[in-house]
Amino acid sequence: MQNFMRPVWRNTRPHATGKTPPHATQRPGIKTCFPKPNRSYSRPQHLTTIPLSTTTVNTTHMDNIINLCKRRGFVFPSSEIYGGFNGFFDYGPLGVELRNNIKQAWWKDMVHRRDDIAGLDSTIIHHPATWKASGHVDNFTDPLVDCKESKQRYRADQLYYAPVTLAGETLGYISVLEDDTMQTRAEEQAHTLKRKLARQGSLDPI
Repeated sequence: MQNFMRPVWRNTRPHATGKTPPHATQRPGIKTCFPKPNRSYSRPQHLTTIPLSTTTVNTTHMDNIINLCKRRGFVFPSSEIYGGFNGFFDYGPLGVELRNNIKQAWWKDMVHRRDDIAGLDSTIIHHPATWKASGHVDNFTDPLVDCKESKQRYRADQLYYAPVTLAGETLGYISVLEDDTMQTRAEEQAHTLKRKLARQGSLDPI
């Protein structure tokens, strides 16, 4: 066996001529093996390789992510056998290890490696005087904005709005949620507004 490689194919498949390759040797109790050739061995025609790019995987679909996490034991929907709760998940064996690794890495980088930070683990529920002394009561507010068209409520600090101007004339205003694509969406809304008003010309930069 020292002159033989590990099995490459499970079953012997004849070439196009219908004959077994001359360098293939069958031994009792051992699958067909191919000796290591001194020259490059061309891949048989009946064996094909499928490029990875031809396989379409929807990695952004939430259901696919949840199913993968359930199969691998990372997270499970909370109380799934009783109907579950939307947005709540339980950590499985691998999920607990992953969460602890992330927490330890963050704690090491943000606390242990800095001289001006000290670790603290306190309760969330405090006496009302604590929140007032910290400034949460008087200074921390989250103003909300109601949209009359979408009938939805948004946080004011997460909205980006800008005037739409054409040759110095204000045609109206557009508003989008802040994210990586807000500039593109803002420009699309500005052009939509210009078409609705049937105006000609180039818009000023937003």
